[in-house]
Amino acid sequence: LIELVILFLIPNLVLILRTINWKLILSKHNSASIEFNKYLYPIFASQTLNLILPSKGGELIRFFYIKEHFKSGTCLGSIIFERIIDLLLLLIFSISGLFLLNNIYTTIFSLTAFSGLILILIIFFNKKLFERFKKLICRITKSKKIQSLLNDFGDFYSTNNSNNYKLFVFIAIAIIVWIIAIMQSY
Repeated sequence: LIELVILFLIPNLVLILRTINWKLILSKHNSASIEFNKYLYPIFASQTLNLILPSKGGELIRFFYIKEHFKSGTCLGSIIFERIIDLLLLLIFSISGLFLLNNIYTTIFSLTAFSGLILILIIFFNKKLFERFKKLICRITKSKKIQSLLNDFGDFYSTNNSNNYKLFVFIAIAIIVWIIAIMQSY
């Protein structure tokens, strides 16, 4: 009986922690207080769709659920931010495991992937590089809608970079979520 309770509680704990994380990174972008369940429902819906859609396609449902409360770029930025941090943590855990295998080829591949992710992080967290990236994309597409979306996206990242405590809490919760996910697989 205790095993059944644990099997039910752990996945729901992960979803609640992800909801807290999402609310934490979006809380600075809307002055109105938004109820916890407005963040929880999209997380549950996205996880359900992720079971049947390829490559985390269910994450887009979060955008449609929450876009009435935030700018489009902010919604999209929060989801991409969360995925980038998850990717970074996954790579860190993977590299840690690969060093235990002592296989040079997998280690080189992992370090290359990790370096690419670090480059992406530098572009998004460095205001000047992000502005250059944004200008390049706008020059290529020449679309006002994409330019507006990238401006909102840039506002999201600059706002979240200014609060190191929230970023630390966000990453700590993400680490806990990944540790629980690893424990679930065993």
